[in-house]
Amino acid sequence: MAGGNSKISTGHIDSKFGISIHQLPHVLRVVESTGIRIAGLHMHTGSDILDVEVFLNACDILFGVAASFPDLEYIDFGSGFKVPYKVDDVSTDVEEFGQEISKRFTRFCASYDSRIDTHV
Repeated sequence: MAGGNSKISTGHIDSKFGISIHQLPHVLRVVESTGIRIAGLHMHTGSDILDVEVFLNACDILFGVAASFPDLEYIDFGSGFKVPYKVDDVSTDVEEFGQEISKRFTRFCASYDSRIDTHV
């Protein structure tokens, strides 16, 4: 659950946005029973988030979900970074986020590619 306040908080079962991670087993059953091909995944973390760890935790969850979909063409990490609107405003450290997500994405790609190769 993340966001600057309860009205913009996401990532929980009662969120007005998207599909909760808790609903993934239901989604997988629908995909399997209908043969729907999932081309991409998107997440929306929330808004006005300062803590880089929130984004990294969400990305780890999305990488875990992505492993269930062998036909993915893209993963969209969404948004939610706190941006400064005034001179003294604080903001999300996007440089730190970029460095950390690059490492995690590299690991994900290696494991995703090896998993796909074994299923071909």
